[in-house]
Amino acid sequence: MPKDAQPRWHPLLAAIEPEPGVWVMIDSMQRPYGVVRIVKVDGLTRFRAEHIGVLIGYSTTLRAAVERVHQLEVRSMFPGGGANEPVAREDRSRWVDEITRQYRTRP
Repeated sequence: MPKDAQPRWHPLLAAIEPEPGVWVMIDSMQRPYGVVRIVKVDGLTRFRAEHIGVLIGYSTTLRAAVERVHQLEVRSMFPGGGANEPVAREDRSRWVDEITRQYRTRP
């Protein structure tokens, strides 16, 4: 890194790893908003990215997968949202509760 370059925050810093190969993306209120998992697709290692329970795709790197999830979360905060089919508030709450229980993301 060049001397004058400033370190930058990366969405990976918003992830916790409750078990090997699973990263849960956590917002500033400690609520999950996405999950990235290592999976095998046609014998190749991929990172499965989901935002609020909706599969958004597969990436070849963890970095790219968490960036995709985070970008969708940021866009979802704007009018019109960022997903093709916005997730209903009740569905989001249900998903957050399920992931919180499954991975014990809150103290």
